[in-house]
Amino acid sequence: MKRMSLKASKKGLLELSLIILAVFPVFVYGQENISGIWKVREVKYVKGGQYTNGVPILMRIQQTNVVTEIEITNSMIDHDTVFSQRIKHGGDQFNESITTSGKRKTVTMSWESDSSRWLKKSIIFEKDTPLKITQTTVECFYPNGSNHLTLKKSVEVIDDVENEKDYTIFAYYEKLTEEQLAWETAKGSGVEFISNHTWQQLLKKAKKESKYIFVDCYATWCAPCKVMDRDVFSLNVIGDYFNRNFISIKVQLDTTKNDAYDVKQYFSLARKFEKEYSIISLPTYLIFSPQGKIVHKIIGQHKPTDFLTKIKESTDPQKQIYTLYDSVYNKQIPFNQYRGVARKLRRDFGEEKMAVNIARLYQERFVNNLKDEEILNKENLDFAGVYIGAIQTKDKIFSTIYRNRQLADSIMERKPIGSYKNSWSYDFIVSVLRNEIINPQIKEAIIKKVEPNWQVMDDQLNKIIDR
Repeated sequence: MKRMSLKASKKGLLELSLIILAVFPVFVYGQENISGIWKVREVKYVKGGQYTNGVPILMRIQQTNVVTEIEITNSMIDHDTVFSQRIKHGGDQFNESITTSGKRKTVTMSWESDSSRWLKKSIIFEKDTPLKITQTTVECFYPNGSNHLTLKKSVEVIDDVENEKDYTIFAYYEKLTEEQLAWETAKGSGVEFISNHTWQQLLKKAKKESKYIFVDCYATWCAPCKVMDRDVFSLNVIGDYFNRNFISIKVQLDTTKNDAYDVKQYFSLARKFEKEYSIISLPTYLIFSPQGKIVHKIIGQHKPTDFLTKIKESTDPQKQIYTLYDSVYNKQIPFNQYRGVARKLRRDFGEEKMAVNIARLYQERFVNNLKDEEILNKENLDFAGVYIGAIQTKDKIFSTIYRNRQLADSIMERKPIGSYKNSWSYDFIVSVLRNEIINPQIKEAIIKKVEPNWQVMDDQLNKIIDR
């Protein structure tokens, strides 16, 4: 049996080690490898404008001990852009390049063990003044287990005095295999939007097929609407769910000289929806039950998986916003949930009028039956202040605050200066009186083109104060 010499053995081990290092690069102790295919799942805009291409919709990352290669896919309004970066990382590594506009750009990337993150910093310099910085971009990659990654991206434009171009975005990514990515992004059998049907025909069709009606309210100028058409409604995975459960139509809210007949036939419907369902931003999606009753609304641009989750929620009576409103109106949920429903309607769905209606019911059905000491807490006062349009002078909360102005100011952590300045109770009382007495009288006088009857207003105000 032949024996290998110690020298030969060491040489063989060294060669084997070099091969292993080349194929499977060893990471510096403590660094987390974020290699993989990362698809964005959720985006949160913290500061600045909501840019369609603010963060990548897809990142292919390959890391070794010294280099990070990133292929980035950004979503534009009508197409995707793909570009690649090769970044040497580490505290002393410096990457320099020239942008397409001829500006000098430097990029550094390093692992920060204290924060458990990869920090990437890009600096762009002025073209004619190579040392003058025009923009800085800081990207922080936070690994969260092996399959999730959070990206915080902050952009600062140096010459932007008003900070209108600066923005900060959080994006949350999930790691996919090639097979998963192919399945999620496959196109060809997306959402089938039908046309040339009257609203009555759609209602009959929905009832007959036991399907919900999905209405895409859009405008020709709406960039997020176009992104949804291209990146969401065109996907097989979205179309498969929609086409099995919904009858889908598009309703254009603006008008152009090039509008086709099937667009024009819904113009009256567009005006009706716009008014009845408080459509103040686009895109807005309305969901009707198979019986033709409005049950839910979704607002804004969403990523495919996020949108699929929201559309599935739209068929759940426990999460349908208009069904929830009806439950409040018909006394089917407890009083302690009224405030949460009102806030949700206003904050998430832009339903200001419905929110105020619920706030009004909260006063009539609950607060007006409480004792003074039960009314005077921060939750009740804060809610009344936010929904001031729901408060009337006959309400118990109004008289209670009027009699206990100093205590109300203390609860709301206000320290009045003199009798009125910085007084929460004074602002509250004046706002209620203005809404109930002053504003209606002035509005009526403007319509009739006459001088407001100040004496009548004065008498009404004194009557309330004396009461």
